[in-house]
Amino acid sequence: MNDSKVDLPVGPLPSVLVKSTVEILAIQAGCNTNMVQAVSDDEATPRKKGGVAPENNNSTSSSTSNNNNNNNSVISSVGSSSSGNSSSISSSSMTVVKRGKGEKKSPHDITALFEAVEHQEFDQVKHILKTNSFDLNRLNNEHLTALDIAVMTNNIPMAKLLLSYGAKENPLFEKGECRARTLDQLVSEAEKNMVDLIAAVLNGSSAGSNVSSLHQKETEKQLTHWEFRHKLLKRMKSGYDLARPPDAPTNASVSVASSSSLLVNFSEPLNHNGAVVTSYKVEWSKSSDFVILEGEAIVRSLDNLQYEIIGLDKNSYYFVQVSAFNMKGYGPATLATPSSVQPSSWHDVDNIVPRSQWKVNTLEDLFSQVRQSRPTDAPAIKEPSGDSPVQRKRKSLKNLFSLSPKFQKSLQRGIYLSCLLYHKDKILVTPEDQLPVVEVDENYSSTSIHTDFYWLMKIACTWTDVKSLRHDMYKSTSAGSTHFRGKLLQAAALLQSALGISDLGQFYHQPLKDNNGSTVLVCIKEIKDTKFLALGSGKWVSLAKLHRRMTVIDQDSSEAHELLLNSAADMILYNDVSTVPTQRGLYLGYLKLVSSMELIKVFTPNNAPNILPHVKIRDCPNVSREEWLWLQHFRKGVDALPTASTIQKDFHRSLNKAIQQLLDLMGMADQADNHRLYDLEVVELSKDVAFLVLLPPTEDVCIVPGKDIEPFTQYTELLTLPVQVFEMNHMTTYQPDLLSLYSRLSSILECDLGLAQQAQREAFSSPELVAAKERVDLLTNLQLEAEKIWKTNRWIMDIITFSRDKTKRDGGIAVKALLSQTYGPQVLAIGDIGRLTNSSHSSLMSSDSLFCDSNLISVGKDNRKIAKFYDPTQENNSNNNQENSMLKQTSSSKTDVIRVYAAYETGLAKGTSVRLCVTHNTTAEEVVSLVVQELNKEVIKKHLDGPVYDELHLNNFCLVVCSTENKEKLIPGDCKLMTLQSPWCKGRYYVKMKSEQVVAMETSQATTV
Repeated sequence: MNDSKVDLPVGPLPSVLVKSTVEILAIQAGCNTNMVQAVSDDEATPRKKGGVAPENNNSTSSSTSNNNNNNNSVISSVGSSSSGNSSSISSSSMTVVKRGKGEKKSPHDITALFEAVEHQEFDQVKHILKTNSFDLNRLNNEHLTALDIAVMTNNIPMAKLLLSYGAKENPLFEKGECRARTLDQLVSEAEKNMVDLIAAVLNGSSAGSNVSSLHQKETEKQLTHWEFRHKLLKRMKSGYDLARPPDAPTNASVSVASSSSLLVNFSEPLNHNGAVVTSYKVEWSKSSDFVILEGEAIVRSLDNLQYEIIGLDKNSYYFVQVSAFNMKGYGPATLATPSSVQPSSWHDVDNIVPRSQWKVNTLEDLFSQVRQSRPTDAPAIKEPSGDSPVQRKRKSLKNLFSLSPKFQKSLQRGIYLSCLLYHKDKILVTPEDQLPVVEVDENYSSTSIHTDFYWLMKIACTWTDVKSLRHDMYKSTSAGSTHFRGKLLQAAALLQSALGISDLGQFYHQPLKDNNGSTVLVCIKEIKDTKFLALGSGKWVSLAKLHRRMTVIDQDSSEAHELLLNSAADMILYNDVSTVPTQRGLYLGYLKLVSSMELIKVFTPNNAPNILPHVKIRDCPNVSREEWLWLQHFRKGVDALPTASTIQKDFHRSLNKAIQQLLDLMGMADQADNHRLYDLEVVELSKDVAFLVLLPPTEDVCIVPGKDIEPFTQYTELLTLPVQVFEMNHMTTYQPDLLSLYSRLSSILECDLGLAQQAQREAFSSPELVAAKERVDLLTNLQLEAEKIWKTNRWIMDIITFSRDKTKRDGGIAVKALLSQTYGPQVLAIGDIGRLTNSSHSSLMSSDSLFCDSNLISVGKDNRKIAKFYDPTQENNSNNNQENSMLKQTSSSKTDVIRVYAAYETGLAKGTSVRLCVTHNTTAEEVVSLVVQELNKEVIKKHLDGPVYDELHLNNFCLVVCSTENKEKLIPGDCKLMTLQSPWCKGRYYVKMKSEQVVAMETSQATTV
């Protein structure tokens, strides 16, 4: 038996490795001297439809080989013994290869991906990509990637999907017309194979043929396959020939991101010219002609069309241009607007140092000094760990006789500590269906617990130090707060031991009090994995089930326990939203206070109790030097204003729209002239979030005791928090490292200083007195340094002091002056609407457009709110009645109420919808944004595993209307809904993923096979 040979110009091929005709022809054509092998031996997978083919296969039966000997068949077995005439088709080009008995094809391998892309099965491709992590850029036996096939068939949705998962351009086709030559060779190869197979089929079906039926059937299958491949390759070749480089990107804009960086935003070209855009090139230069480039970058992520240019000189102006790339090369570039910008920040005006700069490093140095100064007999200070240590209890005979933790079953007058542990929609309760509660002090005599409560909130940032702090407090002989705080630590240690966890979570914003005089401090903690909890007698119960049981609750249970269970849902929701950061951008916040005999509280949104009520000004959080100087000019009055630049005009327009929207939101639209803008600083919460703050008149900053706050809260859902609690929530969200370090340092210093002062009082000899005094002085200085650092980060206290200072009655920039300055209508070029929407989304949502701010969204029963979430599993006739009544209320005005259904993966019930109140200026993009954000909150609130989409993904959604005739129409983002004509104005609205919608609309545009 002789080795099988292939009739090719390069001569006979070895049986262990058969190279494809395509590879040999490509090498001969000189497309790439370093042509990559299609697939390695260990990755090769037999393929039926043009996928990744193996380099060696012995699956063809010997009987088939024998038939080949007699009939001069075009099918040749690779590596099998054969005699007779040579095959006219190369072995490796033949893509139908049988597998061995023990070899199974994975439905989700790279081969399946190629098949799905070739057959334009969008959902199958999406499923394969979501469930696998193989190399998406592998080549098949024709040296094509999956992206190549999608691009050359002009299947735009498929190409974008592949690009979103990391697909890249084929490196073999980067030079000249290599792609065209390869396609010509592939088409010619497929045509030759198809002609030979047709002849073989005709020969096998002729009278007197000795070809077996099995072999004839296999040959017909091969013919069907090559007919498909020939048609596919011709379509790809035609798609490539007809394509042209893309048009220039639209909506290119550049904003100042910092003193050394610029942020470039852009949108897709109006015309892709027959081939999907796969990447963009951003170039920047100090000259307008771009002869000398300062740098360039390739943007391959199509989900977020922006790029931040870093490392720039703040003393130079830069020009930026963007161009798009498809398989035909780069198209013309578009110049970003403004034409030139200078990196800068508002800090550059007066050389102001950021509040948090180097603060963590300074606290770490102080902490090291405290650690070194501690006595040798003091408990060791443990290093903080990221995860909460779990106390695993060993199973032994001794534990069988140990007493289980005793929680309080009935609460009398006194102070108690409780822990609410939850996992999804379940909470941990004792066998009596109560929250774990331990006693702190039954004889607490102080009239106010707020000071000790705030101190305990600091301990919640350093639960690992409870044991050492309690040890130090036991040494103290002083009475009063030290003694009570020792009891608080003892109760916390008991809960840690009983529950088997060290981190008990964060505290609810206020102590819960019942009619019996019981006060319960509740800490809340989400548990990711319930199997590690050590409370053997506890059980996990859903909140809904627990509430049903409460209707027949035991009469012996105290009112405090009922109060805890009734408040559990609110406490969990508060814990979920209190540490969620605001999305990237520059915001305008509103300061309003309410005072009592003991506390000063600040108004915050219910759904964001870590920040002031706010609206968004724009996506870029940085305020440039040019913009900040423009604001400062308003201190001198409108008459002294210089001529505004384009950047200053855009900033002023966005700020004015935000002011009007925020005042309308707070119910203060008629009092705009009395308000002020805080102008001492831009409050930088983090590198991604910054705030300007709007202040009421000095006499109206704080609501005094006896004055009703209902008129102020009726416009939106607000919560009042003590300033200290607000600061803890805020710092936990935006500067957790600084807060954790300060809380540990402050707590340890307080204990150490108290013991040092006690030692100084107890000292007898002069050396003891001197040593004690030196230690007290050292610790006092360290404490003063720590408090100084903390004070510099308390921006809310600085603004409160500024706003209430009657000596600065005119402090701040008058809103009246800001609103009086107008610049006329902004002239927009084609496509600028999209740029403005992307860069300043919230500014377009003015008071006469759509009442849709995150603070206005309601999920309650109050149909006065503008947005309402509907769960189809709970919907009843009352919902329809409410909707009809709202329609009647709005029919007389220029508003309307629509219901928008979610037609994408939300994690909620099928048929979920949101009801919105829209006006004549409401656009489709605004509706999409609000619906997606509202459903995100429902997913978070219900602790579901559904996806949560951030602001960067909003561009992936679109609004679709379905008419009564079941016809669908994609509504452009800038289209005003109330301008839709019949039959669309009476249709049903859906929010869909663009990729899914485009599949339906663009499949007809893609070349089908």
